[in-house]
Amino acid sequence: MVDRIEDPVRGPLAVYHIGGDICAVQDTCPHAGARLSRGHIDVDDGVVTCPEHGSRFDVCSGERVRGPSDAALKTYRVVIEEGQVYVQFDK
Repeated sequence: MVDRIEDPVRGPLAVYHIGGDICAVQDTCPHAGARLSRGHIDVDDGVVTCPEHGSRFDVCSGERVRGPSDAALKTYRVVIEEGQVYVQFDK
């Protein structure tokens, strides 16, 4: 994980550097609200494992790889300009 961002409107976000990509997703598991940034990240495939109940998610697509969660993660667009990383939010 690269960073964790506290957003008062959207909740916490986790930013990951996977391969050559920077990806941003919600930092709470949709199953029970655990902090995903405290889970294990497999940098080879970009999958984070929830530290509480073992749900697995692709941190770039948000896709649920394994339950018990039934929902995917919310993803956020990342833009890099002049070496700075910006997370863009929908309006």
